[in-house]
Amino acid sequence: KLDRSTQGSSSGTVVGVVAGLIGFGIGTATGGSIVFPASAVGATGLRPTFGRVSRFGCMSLAWSLDKIGPVGRSAEDCGLILQAIAGGDPRDPGTADRPFQFSTTPGSLKGTRIGVHRPEIDAPDAGPNRRAFDEALNVFRRLGATVDDFVLPVRPYQEVFMHLTSVESAASFRRLFTDGSVNGLFPYNWSRRADWMAASMAPAYDYLQAQRIRQLIVMEADALLQRFDLVVCPTFPGGAPDRYAPTSPPLPPPPVSPAPPQLPRLNWVGNLSGLPGLSFPCGFDPDGMPLALHLMARPWAEQRVLDAVMHFQRETDWHTRRPPYPWRA
Repeated sequence: KLDRSTQGSSSGTVVGVVAGLIGFGIGTATGGSIVFPASAVGATGLRPTFGRVSRFGCMSLAWSLDKIGPVGRSAEDCGLILQAIAGGDPRDPGTADRPFQFSTTPGSLKGTRIGVHRPEIDAPDAGPNRRAFDEALNVFRRLGATVDDFVLPVRPYQEVFMHLTSVESAASFRRLFTDGSVNGLFPYNWSRRADWMAASMAPAYDYLQAQRIRQLIVMEADALLQRFDLVVCPTFPGGAPDRYAPTSPPLPPPPVSPAPPQLPRLNWVGNLSGLPGLSFPCGFDPDGMPLALHLMARPWAEQRVLDAVMHFQRETDWHTRRPPYPWRA
């Protein structure tokens, strides 16, 4: 499917894993660049809690959002890799001294409370795949979990994320603008350069307001994860999107009454709140493209997420399926 995109800055990692070129990979995520590519190609990708893995040696995009995590064929792969790379690092002041000891024997799911962000499954863009998502959720029910719906409050999740990322990126790449070398970069994506240049002139007030709204989102996420042990949504509403779609479209204007508000996405909440999340294959769309669910938990609860998905992957075989050879045709 050479007309499709693997959508995300860890595309090379996830493609290498599912093609069998590497046994596992290390991905980076600021707003979804581990889970989205993993969804597109049928990999399993883990975004750890913010601060779980050192970012030393990795190019920064947005210091308050950047995360590093493993990509593999299965949840067990991801757990083993996370154990090796997690822990404090004095070279990255954003890390916590929290080593991770992975257990390959998953705890029981009986009594586990899983919250489903139902609006993302019922959204029009997920319509053709609703049955696949619901059947995957039924696997957790059979394993003893309780599965109930919830609805996120309407907040400017995407706008807050984009503002923070743009301003912090502009600060990270200031030298490239100062010495003019940015002119030789991103020939395919001029709008990204324009975004960063504009963000470098954003008032400090706007950045601080965005951080204040972010704190409200974090508090609401904490409350949600007191109600549920895990929360879940489709990683992406469909299969891999058209590779020729716009790469950096302008943000849509705020909804005007009586138009419906923009659909809140759980992925924005997870990244703004620094929550651990795992994307894992759960079926295929009508075009034969992989579908995935994105399961999230409280900070530092990676083992709980891995347990749930290890159980799921022992009951299903979506993560082992590959296109018939020759897959390059």
